[in-house]
Amino acid sequence: MLLRKGDTIALPPGAPHSFRVVGSEVLRLLGTHVSPRRIVNYRDGGPTDVRGYRVAESSRASGAGDDSGDRAASKP
Repeated sequence: MLLRKGDTIALPPGAPHSFRVVGSEVLRLLGTHVSPRRIVNYRDGGPTDVRGYRVAESSRASGAGDDSGDRAASKP
């Protein structure tokens, strides 16, 4: 599904989804969720920090990672 500036979409809880940018414009996304915590399960099984953001493998190996890493597309 292609969404454009100003579009809105509502997904039911637990619906698998992901986001990606098509083109060169910056993606600004506002998500409103029922859950008080951010729930993220990356398709490749990659690890996340306590806030649900991806932890880079190099950061994990060094013991870092609470605030580092790629804020990649996610799906619940």
